[in-house]
Amino acid sequence: MAVAYGARTAPSRLGAAATTESAAAQTAAPLPRGATAPAEAPPSAHLVDDACSFDEPQDIDAEKRSAKPFVVWTRKAAVRPDDRYDLVIHIHGGEAARRVVLPRALPVVLATLDRGSLSGDYKGTFPDRRAFDAAVAAIDGAASDVVGRPVRADRVVISSFSAGYGALGELLASLGEDAAPSGVILLDSLHAGYKVEKTKEIDAVTLEPVLTYGRRALEGRGYLALTHSAIVPPGYASTSEVATYLLTTLAVESTPIEAGSTGLALRRVAKEKGLVVRGYAGDDKGAHCAHLTLLPELIEGWMAAR
Repeated sequence: MAVAYGARTAPSRLGAAATTESAAAQTAAPLPRGATAPAEAPPSAHLVDDACSFDEPQDIDAEKRSAKPFVVWTRKAAVRPDDRYDLVIHIHGGEAARRVVLPRALPVVLATLDRGSLSGDYKGTFPDRRAFDAAVAAIDGAASDVVGRPVRADRVVISSFSAGYGALGELLASLGEDAAPSGVILLDSLHAGYKVEKTKEIDAVTLEPVLTYGRRALEGRGYLALTHSAIVPPGYASTSEVATYLLTTLAVESTPIEAGSTGLALRRVAKEKGLVVRGYAGDDKGAHCAHLTLLPELIEGWMAAR
């Protein structure tokens, strides 16, 4: 049986104004080691062997199960009395996502997936809707084992960090319009190739599924949150360039924010109905990893938008 992934419709507005959002974003997420972090920050981000690493949280009430290739973290309190629950599937950087999300005790089940360090490692993860239905069914089984009775996901958010975007477009294309997820979150994750590198003209073929979902979000039928850094990769479009392309194509304007030029400092915001784009300063590995600290509040943004 197919799962109904987008069970609720997002309202026409998401709540706080851009100025409020910018203030919250700049205080909510810590900077990598060596930068000045605000007081009472969430777990500190630092670099270990060029990988994203976060402090191990204490006193977590989520239980771990395997639903290969996913690792599933279930809080019994996240399952509603009707035996349904909200599911966040996070692609790439699963250990970091766990350490950032679980301390917030959000009413969600978290399933993480790691298959390698390159976007190509994630190709073929969800070749068709049947594969995704099977994955969600396996996650349901893992959550049911923790709760002690059959439970089922009825709203699904897909989150991607960095190379995880290799699975995202394929997934959105496989699900199609009738089974689109309730939310999509891209954390410094959406890249594209160039038609001609010299002209920097973006090849939008791989972006079409995200553009389609973006239009859905602008109609109030989904939630698309995208963040980008100022990192410029060699030979392909940066997350900043891709974000600008999406905003231009979808005819959505962004508002520049006066902020610092390093770390996780917010530089621009676009917000219209179910679409949220945040652009940040920072062009090193630490700034890239720090985008993971935005995941809890973007999940909360999805919950508020339902």
